[in-house]
Amino acid sequence: MQNYYQILGVSVSATEAEIKAAFKKLAKVYHPDRNPGSKFHEEHYKTITEAYENLVDSEKRTIYDLKYVFGLMDESRPTGPRPAPSTAPPPHVYRGAQAGRPQYRQRETQAEPAADIKGEGFSSFQKVGNVVLVVAALIMLGLWLYSLRSRYSAEQALLKGNLELALSYDSTNFKVLYDLARRKINQNKPDEALTYLNKAIYHSPNPMPGLHYARGNLFLAKEKHKEAFNDFIIVSQIEPKADRIWQILGDIALLHLKDYDKADEYFSKGIEIDPYSYECYLGKGVAAYNSGKYEAGIESFNQAANISMNHPEIYYFRAYCKAETKDTEGACADFRLALDLGYMKAQEGIDSLCTPTY
Repeated sequence: MQNYYQILGVSVSATEAEIKAAFKKLAKVYHPDRNPGSKFHEEHYKTITEAYENLVDSEKRTIYDLKYVFGLMDESRPTGPRPAPSTAPPPHVYRGAQAGRPQYRQRETQAEPAADIKGEGFSSFQKVGNVVLVVAALIMLGLWLYSLRSRYSAEQALLKGNLELALSYDSTNFKVLYDLARRKINQNKPDEALTYLNKAIYHSPNPMPGLHYARGNLFLAKEKHKEAFNDFIIVSQIEPKADRIWQILGDIALLHLKDYDKADEYFSKGIEIDPYSYECYLGKGVAAYNSGKYEAGIESFNQAANISMNHPEIYYFRAYCKAETKDTEGACADFRLALDLGYMKAQEGIDSLCTPTY
């Protein structure tokens, strides 16, 4: 499945307005009317249109988010056959006989009759105990039936879209709590959304990647990078084949935790899953540059350019790597290419390193 967020160049937490703005910007560049006869522009316009239609519709976007990032998990676990119980007698039964020893047989004694303790007082106590047990069983049955009815009422209210009513029936329903969190996110109320997500995660019977992914994005928006990192680590443990998760972990390690070796590790895992991940190659190159591994950085930027040559960041960062390896001519060429593609920061590199051209 294609990464619609990557195609439009927006984050997974992008608002509807941001998605529309990104589509309009790309449509101006790739619309077939602006590029008559270009098969490439025609196909790419279809791709960005498909991405836009799936992300601008909230229902389609929810389905896409769950399928693309997480998928459906089969939580069943195979269980092997139980070993048959041993039919051999206990060792103490035949230990003496195996040793060839005579078997000791305890002399049988006639048991004396036990005293009858079941008097009138004991019989009354037994009756009271039985009544207590019956009452306790009835109370437990009533509580179970009430809980069952509450869950059913909550599910019916949820189907009708009445989340508040559903929550009033069952305050521990993690599905309702998650839907309420998403509603608060759409209403730009992150603190309330975080409260609902915390409750949903607490009441979830199993770790749910969607819950931790949503909470991780909220933590990122609040600049709580370590908390976000911990949530995304949980997602990566549940869904290790989701390349997007490794890219996010790499970005956090690179930009916020400043752990460049970890960033390289996470980006590399993303590339193992998706060898055409432009973002992972770009991040891997920047991590190499910050670690002083300039040749490795140039190689990663070359791979990123082979995948998507229209991103000026590639040439901007590759220019700095080339400058560190004394390839001034190559660095200046990359700075100018980045500037031609609209990356204005490249002008600083040109001014400081390159000879003016007239």
